[in-house]
Amino acid sequence: MKFNESNIITLKIKIKSFSNKKLIDDKIFMYTGCYNYLYKCFEQVEDKDFLNEIKLKFNINEIELRSIINQTKVKKDIEITNNKKKLNRIEQLSKSIESSNNSKNIFKWTQKIEFLKKSIKKSEVFGKRSLLQSITKDANKGIRDYKKINQWKESRKRNIFIIGEANYKGNRFIKFNLLENIIEYRPKHKQKCLIELFKYKDKRIDFNKLQYLIDNKEISITTTINKKYVCLTFDLNSYLGINQRLKEIKANLQKEIKDNGITDKQVIKDMYSVEYMKLEEELSIKKIKNRYCSIDMNPDGIGICIFDSKNDKQIFIEKFYIDYSVNNKNLGLSSNHELNIKQTNKRKAEILYSLSRLFEKLRHYRVYNFVMEELNFTDIDGKRITNRKINNVWNKELILQKIKKEICLSGINLIEVNPVYTSFIGNIQHEEFDPIAASIEIGRRGSSKYKKSSFYPKILIKDIDTLESIIGKTILNDAQNLNDLNWKLLYKNYAKFRWRRSLSNFNYSKIRIGNKLSKTKIIKYVSNT
Repeated sequence: MKFNESNIITLKIKIKSFSNKKLIDDKIFMYTGCYNYLYKCFEQVEDKDFLNEIKLKFNINEIELRSIINQTKVKKDIEITNNKKKLNRIEQLSKSIESSNNSKNIFKWTQKIEFLKKSIKKSEVFGKRSLLQSITKDANKGIRDYKKINQWKESRKRNIFIIGEANYKGNRFIKFNLLENIIEYRPKHKQKCLIELFKYKDKRIDFNKLQYLIDNKEISITTTINKKYVCLTFDLNSYLGINQRLKEIKANLQKEIKDNGITDKQVIKDMYSVEYMKLEEELSIKKIKNRYCSIDMNPDGIGICIFDSKNDKQIFIEKFYIDYSVNNKNLGLSSNHELNIKQTNKRKAEILYSLSRLFEKLRHYRVYNFVMEELNFTDIDGKRITNRKINNVWNKELILQKIKKEICLSGINLIEVNPVYTSFIGNIQHEEFDPIAASIEIGRRGSSKYKKSSFYPKILIKDIDTLESIIGKTILNDAQNLNDLNWKLLYKNYAKFRWRRSLSNFNYSKIRIGNKLSKTKIIKYVSNT
């Protein structure tokens, strides 16, 4: 586990009632105006006179201003990073055009460059962009749709966002009474709003413990409030007591180093490593350290493999595939259409539910290591249907946030690997459905990540036989042997053939996840036909 990193999680709790709804509305209005103004004048955020003017203009205090500036900086950083990625991609495509003689590819890459240039943000759209575009089109036709206009105005509103402070019992402007499912928002003297919350369903978070840490000034709770939800964000390491243990370890080691006059940097590093390993052993006492779960994520589903790693071999416990392709159908409707919105919401809900069920299974099997690919979505120059699924249907951020939260709550060790050629290698070496085969290779790569020369598996005679049966011709001639081949070369020469194993090649059973209305299914008991 990475003790030096913060494991930040957010609890999203539905609001039951407000005691002072006008205060919340006024504060949301103030936060929205201040955020928009600061975003447009971001170059002046270091100017103290400008910031004092902002406080007077929007009637906010220092802490509220600091919280809004924090949000603005995050937004600006994301925008700058995304624009840099797009510029790098434009440069790569321009080089490809110069070195290519294929007119079709040149045309496709040129179109892609034009699209990327237009997509580079020069100014932020406050509110939902698609709604604004629809309103503008209607206005050009002389139509004024008040329903859309009101929806757009609502989408422009910002949440109340207050940075947590442990010394002020979690948050300076929030009084927490989590045992009674109540928080009290107090932005100023004689201003307060009691917010009653629905009971939080996830029993892994003990509100008795969280309230104790808040009352003892041991944890900060960053709070976000809107008209429907309250979000409580905090460091899980503080909640679990890991940060306190790390402070104790650091203090004890510093005293020991000083008392014994130790100056050798390697010796000091080894002392810290030993103590961290002891803490890791203590935290993983109820888990099996050589047990892994590896996943291969795709727009239509997730291939999953649970196994034990012993003597560089994978001993499989369970292999299955979570299929949510039915919720990915292209309805041929606009993104604002009621049926499309309904399908999107259903897809998101079922993805979250299926991942919750997955991690229940991992806790049952006492899995300690979770292996997944380092995802890079910049290279999306494939077919149009693939682009649609990758860009619009694949809720990758939602999935990654859910996985990260579940990993934090379950105390599982996350291992990320480079996924290059994992699907190709998996399909050649394992007689499994494509996503499951890829997950097996990802798992092998994760279980041997820190061993030398273990990135690619060894090419065996049976792998060559499998590949030869796919392409229908001999790969090795009399003058060659296995040592002349590598996976990169094999992929380069034979990737154009149909090497992915489809589900139709296997016997399988589908089990619905959730109630009878659920469209997400687990595909299990996969075997050759």
